[in-house]
Order: sequence, then C-alpha cells, then structure tokens
Amino acid sequence: ARHREALLLKPDYTDALLGLGMSQAARNQFEPALSSYRQVLALDKHNFEAYMGCGNALLELTRRSEALTCYRQVHSVVGGNAEQLHRLGLAWREAGEAEEARRCFTEALSLQPDFVEAHNSLGIALGDLGDLTGAETHYREALRLRPGYVSAWHNLASIKRLASDDELRPELKALKDKLTELPVTQASMLHFVLGKVHEDEAEFARAFEHYLEGYRLKHATLDYDEARQAHFFHDFIHDFDAAFMATHTAT
Repeated sequence: ARHREALLLKPDYTDALLGLGMSQAARNQFEPALSSYRQVLALDKHNFEAYMGCGNALLELTRRSEALTCYRQVHSVVGGNAEQLHRLGLAWREAGEAEEARRCFTEALSLQPDFVEAHNSLGIALGDLGDLTGAETHYREALRLRPGYVSAWHNLASIKRLASDDELRPELKALKDKLTELPVTQASMLHFVLGKVHEDEAEFARAFEHYLEGYRLKHATLDYDEARQAHFFHDFIHDFDAAFMATHTAT
C-alpha cells in the first residue's frame, strides 16, 4: 500500500515502482509485477533489480524465451559487480542454463577471487556440466576460505568420497563438534554429510544414525499438515474422476 501511495504523489518514483513489483512477485502476482518492472526500465534502462525482476517473472509465467532474453540484457548492466554477476548466474542456473551460469560465476570470481558463494555455485554449475573434477576444486576452495560452509560440504560429499586421510577431514571433525550450535537447516545438512562419509567407510549403523537425525531435523522445518494433504487428495480424486478423464482425454 505504501508503494502505491508514493506513486500517487510521484508516478515516476522508480524505487516505489520497484518495491511494488517485488511485493507483487512475492504474492505470486507475476503479470502485474512484470508491468511494474517494465515501468522501472522505461525510466531507468540500467536498473539491475528491474531486469532481474522481469526475467524471474517471465520464467514464472513460463515465458522462457523472453526470460532468457532478459537475462542476456542484464549482463550489460552489471559492469564489474561480482555480487550481481553471481545473482545473474543463479538465475541462469534456475532457468536450466548451466553454461551461462558457469560464465557468470567465473566472471564474478575473476573480479573477486575470494568470493566463497561463487566458488560453491561454480562447483554446482560445473557438476551440472559433467566436470566433477572442476566442481571438486571449487568446493574445496570454498571450504578453504570458509571451513564452516555446510552447503559446500554437502556438495563435495555428494560427488567425492572423503577418505580418512583427506586434508579436509580435520575441518569436518571440528565442524561436527559444533553441530549443536548450528541452525537447524545447516545441522540437518551436516548430518547428511556425516552420513555419507560413514556410508563410504561401510560404517552403516553410524551412517543410518546421521541420516535419521538429518531427516528428523529437516522434517521439523517443513510446513506439512497431514490432514490438509489428505483433504487435498480427497478433493483431487473427487474432481478428476473417471467421467472427467473420459471427457478430457486427448485424441
């Protein structure tokens, strides 16, 4: 509401238009959000947030070709901003374009070699492209820069067996000792890492304990209502019955 009030006073207030677009997108109102972002770009053709908003809204509207065109346009406005390049790379990966994502992450790291999140993201993109050796290199670099980076541990463990003499094992043990201090989502992920490490060493009982605890913690963070889901499936079966399917079968 405050964005609309501001626009009544100053219709070309780009910050208010941008805020309105973000608010609309957050409520899954992607067509109105797209309109708001485009109004921003009509006033400021170099606005990074508006370009990203347009691309993301178009992707949500399944207008993929237009979204990709928008992401290509974004690249021309990021300049030498490593953080923006990283965000653009994440958008490319969300769109299923791993090679474009790789280029953005690589460019971000050329500007900021110690950008931990970009190393992790580049590892993911390289893994998507089948380069597991390259992916491992960047996961390890992320962990060298930030030993407590649980996401990088999870990604590394998913593609590599961490042998007992691996140089990173002492760091993993130190992180394990701080398990109870981690936020729930990170603790859950770390339990999965530890489960994988023990599984690789054929210590299946210990692996199972970590997997079980990881799933328990993960379940605690989910907004899952069993009764609500049962009601949904009941209605689904009722609405999409044999008569409906018979009249909507493709010929």
